[in-house]
Amino acid sequence: MEKFLFFRIAFLAVLLPFAANAQEYAVFKTSGTPNLVAGTSTTPISKGSILTTGSVSLAQQDAIVMLNNKGDVFEINAPGNYTVAAIANHKKTAEEENFSSQYFSYVWRQMSSKSATKTHTGNIYRDAFLNVLILPVDSASVYKNEVVFTWEKLKNTDQYYFFLKNKETKTVSKMKVNGNSLTLYPGSNLLQKGNTYYWGIATIEYPDFTKIKMNQLNYLNEEQFKSKKEEFAKIIESLKAMGFKNAEIEAQMCQYRKLCFY
Repeated sequence: MEKFLFFRIAFLAVLLPFAANAQEYAVFKTSGTPNLVAGTSTTPISKGSILTTGSVSLAQQDAIVMLNNKGDVFEINAPGNYTVAAIANHKKTAEEENFSSQYFSYVWRQMSSKSATKTHTGNIYRDAFLNVLILPVDSASVYKNEVVFTWEKLKNTDQYYFFLKNKETKTVSKMKVNGNSLTLYPGSNLLQKGNTYYWGIATIEYPDFTKIKMNQLNYLNEEQFKSKKEEFAKIIESLKAMGFKNAEIEAQMCQYRKLCFY
């Protein structure tokens, strides 16, 4: 019995370091056509992929940026094969590392959560609740000269009713739309900078609003936008220091921090 216990303890002592070192990486950005090789299987790698085993294969002009759960950023941009375990040797650093780590840790949680719950089937009806809104995402803060509203196409119809409620005035506007998008501009009675709105779509003219999803839209004026940008200034500077371009930073802030601007 004592001999068996000794071997069991020894086995665990060897096994635990490997388990502790196991790491998952969420793919944050790719260029070219990187692949994941696992045994005889080769799978294209794209943004949002979660890497746990196998090897990352890069050809000329390929590059990949990955995150771990601590918010660390890893980049590989040279041709070759890299095991998932070896990704740890390719960490990027930034002067404001604390801020970038907080940001990318949040992004990692968002990406890994989406990967774990990727059961989307198109048109979503849950207990007759209509939830097909795409952009702007719920609670987005938008500073643009136009706002493009998009939603998923529903089967057997190309005609929708678009609803926009002004939080301040309590007024609700309704528009009949052909297709699954609508662009509105500021300065009209519908959309004014500095106001908060709720928007949604339905397939009937007089829907039960408790049965359709309504997204909140914070349409920023210049003062509000400056305040928001100051809030994320250190994150933005940290991303610039890590080599991200302005367009990439703007896309990231919109997707992960819900601050959307051009």
